Amino acid sequence: MRVDNLLKKYNLLDDSIKRIDYHMGVLSEDADDLVLKILNQKEVPEAELAVTIYTLILRCDSNNPEYSSTLDEEMTRFGLKTDKFDTKPHSKWHYGTLYSDSDPGVSEMYTDMYDDYQDFQSDVEHYKINK
Repeated sequence: MRVDNLLKKYNLLDDSIKRIDYHMGVLSEDADDLVLKILNQKEVPEAELAVTIYTLILRCDSNNPEYSSTLDEEMTRFGLKTDKFDTKPHSKWHYGTLYSDSDPGVSEMYTDMYDDYQDFQSDVEHYKINK
């Protein structure tokens, strides 16, 4: 059963859970797989499973005093499936490539332009102060 359906069944799916899940994407995943991957537990009763997942998601909120950055990272990896792919872009946040990935020549050109701009700005500041 999907996590969102399980939480709805036990009236645990609210706006705060949806807000926390925005960066993780675990609501559309299988609940049993989530608990197996994160807690290494099999065959958890359904009501206990719902409360466990609810608690795990709440611990991924940075405003929570019991926030766990390692749990947040693992849940995000599970939701975005970053542990299943090696080289291909797979995250829903990855829509393009960096300049250096697409064309090293273009990347170097932009870098040189930015370096020249920084040098110019530092020269301007230097001469403003000294005059």
